[in-house]
Amino acid sequence: MRLVDLAGSERANRTEATGQRLREGGNINQSLTTLGRVIAALADPKRQRAPRMTGLQNQAKRRADVVPYRDSVLTWLLKDSLGGNSKTAMVACISPTDYDETLSTLRYADQAKKIRTKAHVNQDAVSAAERDAKIMEMQETIKSLQHSVNNAAVRKRDEADRARDELEDYQRQVTKMQRAMEESRAVSDVKIRALTMEVEELRPQNSALQTEIEALRRHLALAVGELKNPIKLPPELAGDEDEENSEMYEGSDSGVDDVYSVPGDDSGEGGFEHEAWQQDVDQLLQEIGLFKRKVADDKTRFPHPVQAVVEAVGGN
Repeated sequence: MRLVDLAGSERANRTEATGQRLREGGNINQSLTTLGRVIAALADPKRQRAPRMTGLQNQAKRRADVVPYRDSVLTWLLKDSLGGNSKTAMVACISPTDYDETLSTLRYADQAKKIRTKAHVNQDAVSAAERDAKIMEMQETIKSLQHSVNNAAVRKRDEADRARDELEDYQRQVTKMQRAMEESRAVSDVKIRALTMEVEELRPQNSALQTEIEALRRHLALAVGELKNPIKLPPELAGDEDEENSEMYEGSDSGVDDVYSVPGDDSGEGGFEHEAWQQDVDQLLQEIGLFKRKVADDKTRFPHPVQAVVEAVGGN
């Protein structure tokens, strides 16, 4: 509740005030004049039932309907009492001895009576118990939210620590795998260099073996040709010496060396031919023996291919 004592207007010629008293009277009259303007603006019926307008008209109307509360300190202090959420009562003091002042005061009061405000009680629509219950509920909600936030922060911190540990484990595994790969690459390089050196060392031996194989193939082709095309004796020598040759093969183990030995005289044309044939046969037997020794050596060194070739030759 606010109680305000409004001073009446003072006329300078009647009070005969001068100096400071005159200035104070002028300020009082100015404040009362501003209060009259504020009351007139609030009591204007056009302002109370003015329709809603838009655009420039609404802005111009609002500038014209502005209540001058700020024009004086008195109206600024009485702003809530006159046009706010309050109920205001004005007590007018009149006296029949001063007609003009009484008429002015009554006009003031009548104009103030026309002010209409929609005041309502400044209190909550709920009871104190309900308000306390809501406050407790809000406090519990705040606590639960704080607990959830703390748990979320702890959970995020744990997840971050777990992710950091996993990242470190992955980094260690990657480092270990890189080290293993480098070691494996180094071992592979050493093995490759060793194998390369061994290949370079075996290459001359391979060339020598290839040369020897070619020589053996030539000898083998020669032997196969001799076996396919045996030496044939002339008809005149074959008939005379069949019986002698059979006896020599039965009684002697000297082999082919005694086949063409003829007893008696070695001179003459027949003896010369016999010696020539004997030399050819001896040379052929030597070549066959050399070939057999080489084949035996080849069978020892290269068992499978040479054995297959010998079997093929024997089959032929």
